[in-house]
Amino acid sequence: EMLEADMNVEAAAECFQRAADYYEGEGSTSAASQCLVKVANFMALMNKFDRAIEIFERLGSDSVNDNLRKWGAKELFLKAGLCHLANDDIVSAKRGLTRYLDLDPTFDRTREQKLLEDCIAAVEEFDAEKFTAACQEFDQISRFDSWKTTILLKIKNSIKEGEDASLA
Repeated sequence: EMLEADMNVEAAAECFQRAADYYEGEGSTSAASQCLVKVANFMALMNKFDRAIEIFERLGSDSVNDNLRKWGAKELFLKAGLCHLANDDIVSAKRGLTRYLDLDPTFDRTREQKLLEDCIAAVEEFDAEKFTAACQEFDQISRFDSWKTTILLKIKNSIKEGEDASLA
């Protein structure tokens, strides 16, 4: 946590991964999951999206089958989907969304699912205004945390780069 406070995300990720391994070894899945969420967040901030996606998706699918954690699955699936988009992989984002709906039928028609679906459409169409509108609609009810804001800005910048490339 000291490394996290010092914004040393790489070292913090390693320490939280080690802590998660220890917690899993002791059978404390809840504490391990909390550490792994931090690891995934750090991985995404370091542009290591594949590792972040792997963690978010695994935790999300594990959460669906756990009565105490199932309500957090939609947040994990949203983060995984945003990582797909930040990684400039629209095909994987679409596949991921389909998989999340199969894993968790309650994800359908949630605000998180709608945001992810709208973001995918906006990225596909290189429409930064549509992307911004989708984010603003979601943010009116649930404020974005700094992690989501950072990832969404990365996605928006890639949309703008795509717009510029298509105009050239």
